[in-house]
Formats: sequence, C-alpha cells, structure tokens
Amino acid sequence: MLLGLSIHLYRTPYYDMDFLQYMGNALLMEESDPVRIHARVYGELHRYVPENALKGLVGNQPGAPEDQNRSRSERAKSPDRFMQFLPLFAIRPLYNQTLWLVSKTGLGMVRAGVLISVASYFGLGILLFTWLTRYLEPVLSLAISLVTMLPLARSSGRGAGGEG
Repeated sequence: MLLGLSIHLYRTPYYDMDFLQYMGNALLMEESDPVRIHARVYGELHRYVPENALKGLVGNQPGAPEDQNRSRSERAKSPDRFMQFLPLFAIRPLYNQTLWLVSKTGLGMVRAGVLISVASYFGLGILLFTWLTRYLEPVLSLAISLVTMLPLARSSGRGAGGEG
C-alpha cells in the first residue's frame, strides 16, 4: 500500500515555491551566472510542471494574495530577484547536492526533486514499520505505520516543503 501511494505521489506531485530555490542552489554547483541559473530553473518548470501548478509558481494564480503573486512574478521575470532568495535555501547542502547528483541521471531537476521526496517518504514508512515490529505484532505495526504515513502523503512529492 505504501509503495502504491509512493508511486501515486511521484506521478502527481504537489509543486511548491521552495523547490525553485532548492533547484537554484543545486545548479550553483556547476553554474555561477544568475541569468543561466534562472533560465534553467524556469525552463524546467515550463517543460515539466502542469499548467495549473505553473501558474502558482510564476505569480499568475487566481485567488492568491496579491503580494504573493507579485513576489513570484518578480522572481520569474528577474534573475537577480530570484537569486536573492537562494541563500535562504542553502541551509540544506546535502539535499542540494543530492538534488544536483540525481538530476544528472537524466531525470532533470524537477523529477529528481520529486523522486528524492517520494523515496524519502517510502523509506521513512519502511523504517517506521520495521521499528514498530520490534515492539508490536506485525498487523498492528502495519496499521499504525499506514495511519501515521497517510497524513504525510500530502506533503510528500514536493521536493521541499513549505511556502517560499
């Protein structure tokens, strides 16, 4: 069941704004030109993110707060404005490095981020189940693991959590 949910999360991820900054930080490992980094991040978004989700990421989301749309629009249009946010997301160097390495497999940055998040979700579910079986019956361990992991499914498949 956890594997099926993980596959579903990989196929239908939730894209949030933080992920763009993590992609930018990952690209800093091979590129220093803000214009190229910006072009690569937003180029991947336009190629791989569905139109509905893309609207929210580039500041065209109907019903969103005006200041949120304005900030996202500025970042989508201006490499310098986009780069101002990268230091805030440099606090996870291992994640940024992993994102960069996995993207080099041919998946690209967007799919690499989703894969890392979903694989982490799946691994945590297995770890929780394994730990619980040391103290409880397998059926009870399975039930508790699934009930614990289901609410986390909403935040998985993001690449990173939270609002940027």
